[in-house]
Amino acid sequence: MVFDTLAESKIGLEDHCLKNKSVAGMIVRDLEAKARVYKSSAVYTKLHKTDLEQLTEAEIKALMPDAAAGKSFFSFLKLYSVENLYSFDTAVFELSEIERNSGHYDSLSSLAKEAQKYLLESQKIAFGAGFRPVFYTVLEPYRITEDDCEKLKQLPGYRSLSPIDQGDIDHFLENYVERGLTKKEIEEFERSYFKTLPN
Repeated sequence: MVFDTLAESKIGLEDHCLKNKSVAGMIVRDLEAKARVYKSSAVYTKLHKTDLEQLTEAEIKALMPDAAAGKSFFSFLKLYSVENLYSFDTAVFELSEIERNSGHYDSLSSLAKEAQKYLLESQKIAFGAGFRPVFYTVLEPYRITEDDCEKLKQLPGYRSLSPIDQGDIDHFLENYVERGLTKKEIEEFERSYFKTLPN
């Protein structure tokens, strides 16, 4: 998907975000129902003194795969380029809450492999829920705002750097520009992604 602006991407993908929240709600409700049944079992009674005790992390993990089975989330991967290196940011519930940055890659095929790896890792930690990728790019260049630059400069790590290192970071932040992928780049990314998709 290609959007002209970041604001348009948020509007265009809003229904997908709402569906993800709905799926999460179904998983929680299913988990709560399974927990009620489990709390009335002999196994639970043997491990716990009262039915008011919280389930252990291991018990919750044991109940989760059934609760998440057959359900899937959209995983949003915003594709972009910075200084001829390719990257993606990911989100599941809110596009404004980036959950992970892929790092930077010198080829679209390397980026495609990283996207596959990310989606496989996501499924492992989602207790059996699936993830369907939604690849998108934003044509309007993104620059770090002055406010965000100032916030970064207030971090302890920045303040402990030498003036030369601070200058290098300042230069990077002032010149940082994300650009959306071109139609040709998107096609190349998708070709690489689907060509090497594991079975």
